[in-house]
Amino acid sequence: MLTKKAFFALKVVLALLILLALIWTVHPSKIWQAFRSANFFMILLALLLLPLNFALQFYKWQFIVSWVRRDVRFSEAARTLLISLAIGLSTPGRVGEYARGFFVKGTDWATGLGLVAIDKLYSLFIMTALGGLALLSLLPKLPRLSFLPPVVPFILAAFFIFFLILLIFPHTFRGVIVRLGRHFPETHPFHRFIHGVELLNNRRGQAVFFLSLFIYVIFSIQFFILVNAFTPIPIETAARVVPSVFFIKAMLPVSIGDLGIREGASVFLFGKFGVAAAAAFNGPILLFVMNLLFPGLAGLYFLLKEKGARNKS
Repeated sequence: MLTKKAFFALKVVLALLILLALIWTVHPSKIWQAFRSANFFMILLALLLLPLNFALQFYKWQFIVSWVRRDVRFSEAARTLLISLAIGLSTPGRVGEYARGFFVKGTDWATGLGLVAIDKLYSLFIMTALGGLALLSLLPKLPRLSFLPPVVPFILAAFFIFFLILLIFPHTFRGVIVRLGRHFPETHPFHRFIHGVELLNNRRGQAVFFLSLFIYVIFSIQFFILVNAFTPIPIETAARVVPSVFFIKAMLPVSIGDLGIREGASVFLFGKFGVAAAAAFNGPILLFVMNLLFPGLAGLYFLLKEKGARNKS
């Protein structure tokens, strides 16, 4: 049986192999040439959206934690979110970000995990629903899926739209989850986890939905700007491809930080519109560096500081 260190090393190797295979396919010289001729004003523009993006993420997490701790500060929410990004970088699908629930002071860890689940799942479901709708619009560009009966895309589109409506009015599915929790004693971690979910209602759900949607839109705009830094692309193309890339990334959480999956999907789908592979590769790589790698390194500082404080106590 693999040890934790061996399993982590295996995940890192897998991510690097996927990324290196993609770099080899695109060709390193073309990637470098694209960087040399990049429009750095566009890259700066994407960077300028970063503070707004993270301010919204910090505020959303502060808002959710305030359901159990009214006195939670913005700075504390920012610190715990950055710590979770550092942990999430080392896990497929960034599942490690759920560790955020353990770092919310004055809150039961299981209840904290329930709050993280609300935060993460709203983002995931918005990505899945909007990305699924966008991918359906690309079916004519994907001849290998032409065998699908014409009714299937309509059924899937209706399903994704219904999914979005449920997120805006979460009272129904919240009730189902709460009933599951009642089958466990109050002291059981699962019951306490469900208590975190139980705090969700329609008003809170709508606030989390629109905050998550706004953050998703900013991510998408950054993606569009970064690809444009290497080659001009029509906004209509980006509106179909970018959400589709996020959808594929969400459906294939197999590598560390989703490295290789996001870039491979971008190269493949943008390639259907004649976008150069190097440009389609460089855009999402920069998106990863800006939104995950640098914040994750900042979170590593807070994580080490947190561990040091716990070791002293």
